[in-house]
Amino acid sequence: MATPISAPVKLPAEVLENIFRLAIGNTVSADPTRLAISLVCKAWHRALYGNPFLWSKISLEFECAPKDGRHWADLALKTPNWSFLRQALNLSHPQLLDIDIRFFVDNPMFKRLDECCQCPEILDIFAILRMHTVRWRSMVLQLPEVIISDVWRFFTTPSFPALERFVLRTCDGALYFGWPGEHTVGPQLRHLEINFYAPVFVAPWANLQILCMGFEDPMDARRVLVQTRNLTALTITHVGPTPKDGAIDPTFITLGSLRELCMEDCALFQMHGLLRCPRLLSYKFFGQMEQNHHRHKVEIICVTRYENNFHHGLPSEQSAQCLIHLLQSSRACITALDVSHMRGLSGLPALLEHIGHDLKTLIVADYWYPEDINLAFSTLTDPTVVPQLSALVLETEDDNLSFSPYVEQAITARRQAGVLRRVYIERRVEPGSDLVIESASSLKIQDVYAASSLATTLTGYRREGLDVQWIAGPYDILTLARKGMVTRF
Repeated sequence: MATPISAPVKLPAEVLENIFRLAIGNTVSADPTRLAISLVCKAWHRALYGNPFLWSKISLEFECAPKDGRHWADLALKTPNWSFLRQALNLSHPQLLDIDIRFFVDNPMFKRLDECCQCPEILDIFAILRMHTVRWRSMVLQLPEVIISDVWRFFTTPSFPALERFVLRTCDGALYFGWPGEHTVGPQLRHLEINFYAPVFVAPWANLQILCMGFEDPMDARRVLVQTRNLTALTITHVGPTPKDGAIDPTFITLGSLRELCMEDCALFQMHGLLRCPRLLSYKFFGQMEQNHHRHKVEIICVTRYENNFHHGLPSEQSAQCLIHLLQSSRACITALDVSHMRGLSGLPALLEHIGHDLKTLIVADYWYPEDINLAFSTLTDPTVVPQLSALVLETEDDNLSFSPYVEQAITARRQAGVLRRVYIERRVEPGSDLVIESASSLKIQDVYAASSLATTLTGYRREGLDVQWIAGPYDILTLARKGMVTRF
C-alpha cells in the first residue's frame, strides 16, 4: 500500500528564512541542499531565491599549506568551490554585502610566505567582487603578504560609499611590499582594523567608532588618534619606540568617548603617559593572536624595543604600574578588567588595590605559575579589595586555577559578602582532544573536577540562585558533580 505524501507545512516567512540560512551554509558553493529546497514547492522556491538577505553573506576560506609538506608552492582552496558566486551576487541584489575572505596559515611560527606563492582563484574572485563595491557593507580580509600585494590593486576605487566595516590582516610575517599611493575608504566607515603599518592609509577618522591598529611610534599614534573624536572602542596592537632624533609632543591625547581600551604591552608602555580616557569603563590586556601586529609575528614572539633591548613584553609589575598611571591620570573608574593575557599575575594585587573600587567584572586566565595565581586570588579573599566585584570569569587551558585553594576561598568570601552574582569557569579544550590530568591517575579530568571541593561549593551556590557555570570541553562539571552527590533528605 502506497504511503500518501504529505503537503509541505506552511511556515511563516521569517521561520523559513532562518531555516534556509542554516541549511544553505556557504552561499557561493554548489550546494545540493539548495537544489533540494527549491524543488519542494513553489512557495519554498520563492522564499529561497526571492530573499536577497539570504545571499548577502559571502564567505570563503583558503588554507595556506604546502602541498608537499615542505615548500610553499601554492595555496589550496579550503571551500569546496565558489561556482555559485555570480548567482549569489545576483540574488542578493540590492542588499548590502558582508564579505569575509580568510587564509589560514599552517605554520605556528607565522613565517613569511615565499614570494613564488600564487593563488589565481583569489584574483578571479576579487575581479567579480570589484563590480559590486557600491554594495560592500563589511569587508574582512585575512591574507598572506604576497596575496595582499596581488589583491591591493582591486582597491583602487576612490571610495566605497556603503562600507561600514573594513578589516585587513596579514596572516604571515612582516609586510615588505610597496603601497601604491594614498588610499581612502568611504565616508560611512565605522569599524577599521589593520594589523600592519599602513603609512598612506586614509580613513574618515572622525567618524570611526571602533579602531584596531598599530603605529610606527608615538608620534604616528598621535597623528591618527587626535582625529578620532567618536571612538568608543580602541585596540592598539603595536607602538614602536620614539626615534632617537624625534621629539615627543607632551600634549595629552584625550579620547572623550572611549569606553573600551585594549593595548599590547609595547603600546601601554609608550602611550600611558599620553592618553587620557576619562569615560573609560573596560580595559583588556591584548592577546588576540589573529589581530597580532605583523611586527610581533616573527620568530621572536615580540620584537618591541625598550631601551635598545628586545623583550617578550613588560613584566607584570611594570605593566600594572603603567595602567595605574593611565587610569589615575584619566580619572577613569573602570568596571571591567581582563587580565587573561597579562604577562604574569604578580602585578594584579597592586592593580586591584589602586583601581579596583568600582570594578564589577574580572576576567582571569591561568597561563602563569601557580604561585602567581595563589598570590592574585589570596588578595581577592579580602572582600574589601574590589568591594563591588559581582562577576568572576576564569578561562583556563591548564589546571592551575582549578587546583588553587585560593580560588574557592575568594569565591566563598565574595558570596558571603553578598555582592557576587556570577561565576563562569571554562576549561578550553582543542576539538577531538581528551581531557587528561598530568599525573599517574587513570581518572579523566572532568571526573576530578566534579569530585572537587570547588564543584561542591559551586553546586550549592547554584541551588541558592547564583549564576554559576563550570565547563570543561563538552562537559558541564556541576551537572556531573550533582549526579555524584548523595541525597541527604
